[in-house]
Amino acid sequence: MNKVLSFPIWQVGVFIALIGAGIFALQRQPPQVVSAEKTLLHPLIPEQIERIHIQTTEVISLYRDLQAPNPQWRLQQRAGYLAQADDADRLLHQLSQARILDIKTQDTNEYAHFGVAMPAQDLPVQIQVFSRQGPVLDVLLGYPSAQGQYARFTAGKEVYLLDQVFEVPTRVAAWLEPHLVDIPAANVHQILYFRGEQTQPHLHLQRPEDGAPLQVLLPKKETKLDTALLEGLAMSLSQLQLEDVARQAPQQTSIMRIRFITWDGLILDVKVYQGGWIHLQASTLPETEPVAGAKAHTLNQAWQAGYFLINPYAFEQLLQTWDKLQHPQWPPEA
Repeated sequence: MNKVLSFPIWQVGVFIALIGAGIFALQRQPPQVVSAEKTLLHPLIPEQIERIHIQTTEVISLYRDLQAPNPQWRLQQRAGYLAQADDADRLLHQLSQARILDIKTQDTNEYAHFGVAMPAQDLPVQIQVFSRQGPVLDVLLGYPSAQGQYARFTAGKEVYLLDQVFEVPTRVAAWLEPHLVDIPAANVHQILYFRGEQTQPHLHLQRPEDGAPLQVLLPKKETKLDTALLEGLAMSLSQLQLEDVARQAPQQTSIMRIRFITWDGLILDVKVYQGGWIHLQASTLPETEPVAGAKAHTLNQAWQAGYFLINPYAFEQLLQTWDKLQHPQWPPEA
């Protein structure tokens, strides 16, 4: 005789409640974590990228010619001046290595919470990457988090949590290569000062021999000058750090021109303008071609963008040195 299994009513109720709780818990689970070992944000190859377009509070466009003998990143918004290659290469490397840790949402109403809404008061950083064949990647970088940074493909819906935090300069000028020239003070043989646009120097400094301190040739009258200030002036070529670039001169005329002549015959003319701007031009002494001429050509190619805003410290050093050389403050002799 078959027996019918029976349970107390209270046990059946508990069983049904447990099933309901399990279904509710499954519905409330966070989005499934994507395997970080398998899912890259994008499998781009940095060595194939020719253009990077960054849209934030300013528009930043970097480009390079991979078919050139020595491809260099340049900044379109600054007349093609050299960009910081390390920053560009680091960004591409991060984009190629970034992995998706989590899918946070597909709800457009939640985009602002993760910093990937467009448009928004706090603009995300939009990065577009191009190879010679065309577009490769278009992504919005949102807010950072404890685990990484939120991101969304511009044409996609999912908001991802990436395993990396991107440090992307958002100002055009911040992408400029700051290095202008590096000539050690010991390599400076002569320094000549010219007032404004004058062609005759009113101050001429020279080392009588390699390793000797600078001495005053002009003016011929005896003038006590601070040797440390003179050497500081010779060091200024190695301390010039670029902060911005402009095609046009900030003023019609310069306030002074400083000519540096090195032991190997390289001539560097530095025109100084109000507000921290300078113009650089290289040439050579006739007898030092072709070695110095090759150096001058390379420097002029790098400086062809125009006029440079230098760091305040270096600019003030030039002006202060100028003032102190012209008006040295010496205690009266007893």
